[in-house]
Amino acid sequence: MRAIVLLLGMVLLGGCGSPRERITGCAALGELAPVCGFSRPEDMELLGDSRTLLISEMGSPQTNSPGSLVLFDTRSETITRLLNMGVAPFNVATSVNLISDASCPTCSGSGASLGTHPRQCGECSGRGVSDDNQGFFSFSRPCHSCQGRI
Repeated sequence: MRAIVLLLGMVLLGGCGSPRERITGCAALGELAPVCGFSRPEDMELLGDSRTLLISEMGSPQTNSPGSLVLFDTRSETITRLLNMGVAPFNVATSVNLISDASCPTCSGSGASLGTHPRQCGECSGRGVSDDNQGFFSFSRPCHSCQGRI
């Protein structure tokens, strides 16, 4: 009986909030401003500079449109297209230069001083990222404690 009353109370209180307007176009709504210019964004990853998103745009077999890979600068809100798969001018072999840490010959990339052992980050348990679970979505970003360097 108690569970039924609790469930009924939750259902009734669920309708007490004020309805929120939906953003359906590119126009801002109050303090919320959508960023337009993407084509079916699918996956996003925050890069190590904590301001640039690497975004994959999904292609569509129905319209024969290819997918692409873009960089989005969150401060200037500029979009830079890196790869556009399958479009005639871009349908050539290419290379993409990504900056990464090279493995050190002394420590083999562990970061530990000579003769010592690496310590595991207590914040991310050595994963290098922290997760922010938002229901159906989960966002990963470099650990704020070790900056992704495990």
